[in-house]
Amino acid sequence: MAVKFFNLRDVPEREAEGVRQLLKQHAIEFYETPGSAWGISAPMIWLRNDADRERAGILLDEFQREFTAKARADYQALKARGELPGVWDLLRRRPLKATVYLALILLLAYVSLYPFHSFGH
Repeated sequence: MAVKFFNLRDVPEREAEGVRQLLKQHAIEFYETPGSAWGISAPMIWLRNDADRERAGILLDEFQREFTAKARADYQALKARGELPGVWDLLRRRPLKATVYLALILLLAYVSLYPFHSFGH
């Protein structure tokens, strides 16, 4: 019987691909289900055989320890070189998205605070 193994929601593609390769290298049968369009159900990696769960779990724990250590080392290297992107870099990379988010924040603030404006009059 199939068993849930790895939730792919908010997982970087590099990590997800590493998990897929890990399972393939160790001949563990798996399949993936996509997430829903509205984000209600998460994308998931499933193991086809429940008997593989313990072995796959041990392999995944080791993989994630290595992946986390590498990601932290990469982050520290970027930080040490001064190449870590800041808020302005992220805004410049996606100006339309940043503008839409800012407009939504301002609209929400206006709608939230407008009723209090009429108290003084």
